[in-house]
Amino acid sequence: GLVLFKTLSKFVGKQINFGQTFTAIFEFFLEFSVGFIGSMVLGICAGLFSGYFLKMVDMRHAPLLELSLFFLIMYMPFFYAELLELSGIVTILFTGISARRYATGNLSESTEHHADILFRLAAHIAETSIFLELGLSVFGLSSTIQWEFIGWSILACLIGRTYNIYPLTTLYNLFLLKNVPEETDTDDCDASIFSDTPIVKKDLKIRSNTAHMLWFSGLRGAVAYA
Repeated sequence: GLVLFKTLSKFVGKQINFGQTFTAIFEFFLEFSVGFIGSMVLGICAGLFSGYFLKMVDMRHAPLLELSLFFLIMYMPFFYAELLELSGIVTILFTGISARRYATGNLSESTEHHADILFRLAAHIAETSIFLELGLSVFGLSSTIQWEFIGWSILACLIGRTYNIYPLTTLYNLFLLKNVPEETDTDDCDASIFSDTPIVKKDLKIRSNTAHMLWFSGLRGAVAYA
């Protein structure tokens, strides 16, 4: 969504006639593909590099240095992506995914624990600051509030979230592992034996209440405001 918005914003204000429609569509898909794939590749490469670096350079004897370098390595791809006019958020997302798989295993146990706390703290402070700015900026509005535009925007968000959340949650629940019901002669057996879903997978199911929460929570978010 971030890459799509950034790509579409480049076409705002341009006068495109019928003859330039196919060229504009091609440019749109090209820029969208380059922006998303480039950000993804940059993030994955950064995560792999961090894993290789931490594997080759043993800093377990210096936990503070290890934590500092790990923190910098995780956030540097964001700035590189912005310099290359890519999506910094998408880049750092894939950096975290790949680093979680390949880099954290090379950290000492104490550094891994402290890094988790540090990242959670930084994320909480950043999100709180953004929402404080968003809330306080309402009192500084000098122009007329366009309630019609706000209403249609909220409706569009709700419709878009509906077509995203509910089909995806349904597919996710359908693709959970299935368990063949076992036969037993006891009358006081556990009811979970006859369930189509294994016990270990039951907690992974997305219930309807959770799906409703995911649908509504799409109306908020620090990323959307930023």
